[in-house]
Amino acid sequence: MFPNYLWRIAGHDNDDGTPNVSRLTLQYALTWNLPNAWQIGINNTASYDHQASSGNEWNVPLGPFVSKTTRFGSMPVKLQLSAEYSIVHQDDFGQRAQVKLSMIPVIPGLVQTPVFGGS
Repeated sequence: MFPNYLWRIAGHDNDDGTPNVSRLTLQYALTWNLPNAWQIGINNTASYDHQASSGNEWNVPLGPFVSKTTRFGSMPVKLQLSAEYSIVHQDDFGQRAQVKLSMIPVIPGLVQTPVFGGS
């Protein structure tokens, strides 16, 4: 899980003194590595807006993905297909469902040896 909370600290735009930005995003992921460079799992991002009206604060998607790492010429690429459905969603706006197809280039790590120990 990777949480991220944003708020404005430079001032307040509202008469009651509350900040005009107060938002949480929470990425949660679970992945299984399979033979032949296949993966399955979940990789979704929930969001919470403290400033939103009642019923519009949360968006919590849930859905699986499947991916395969392969080569296009000499470049390794991860192809990923995922589907999400928001089990909790904003009443006024926001997505209910989506399907994504991603093509992600695999770039070698900048740090080739462990920084703290290891071999």
